[in-house]
Formats: sequence, C-alpha cells, structure tokens
Amino acid sequence: VGTAPVTQSSGIFTFTSTGFYLVKFTCSFSDNSGADKDVFAAIHLTKNNSTYANIARAGQSLTEATVYRSATATSLLYITDTSNQKVKFEAQSIETSTYCYGHGDYQHTYALFWRLGDT
Repeated sequence: VGTAPVTQSSGIFTFTSTGFYLVKFTCSFSDNSGADKDVFAAIHLTKNNSTYANIARAGQSLTEATVYRSATATSLLYITDTSNQKVKFEAQSIETSTYCYGHGDYQHTYALFWRLGDT
C-alpha cells in the first residue's frame, strides 16, 4: 500500500524512504554435472554508495544432476540514509554447469522488500 519501497537501476536497489525494512532474496539453483557443490544466495549492502559487503547469505548443496534447490537470504535493515544505503543481490558459487534460474510465469528467483515502520 502506498509508494514502492525501492527503485531499481542496473541491479542496485535504492530505498524510497528511511525506516525499517525486511529484505528477502530467494535464488533457485540447478546443476547438470552431478558433482557435489554448494551454492549461495547473498544480499549485499553499501553504507556509502560505493563499497558493498555481504549482510546475509544462505546456501544449499547440489548433490546430483538435475536436482533443484533454493536458498533464501533474509536481513532486517535500519535505513537512515536513502542516498548512500543500497542493496544488491548475488547468486554465488555459480559454475559452468550450475544455474540460477527464473521463469516467465511464476517466481523462482526473486527479491521481496517489506517496509516495517519509521526510523
């Protein structure tokens, strides 16, 4: 209800107002090789509009070929500066045979933002 909690440009998400936010990033993974490997969904935050650091990371093990798994990273953020505090998302440990996938009709890989209240 109301205005969108974030805007997006080139994969960088900018908060539209200060406040407390719950951010979730879910990434769905698959692998065709059958090799045992770990993959991760990560949320990165910058406090200075420049340098990003991991603030949340969730992983899954892909243990066989054509197995599908998802990982959800979650973080509660206190946003006090909408010009400098921003987030971006990353699927980590993706190799040649590993995929972070989506779909045109329903959500596989997605981010959710909830503005919980004022600062």
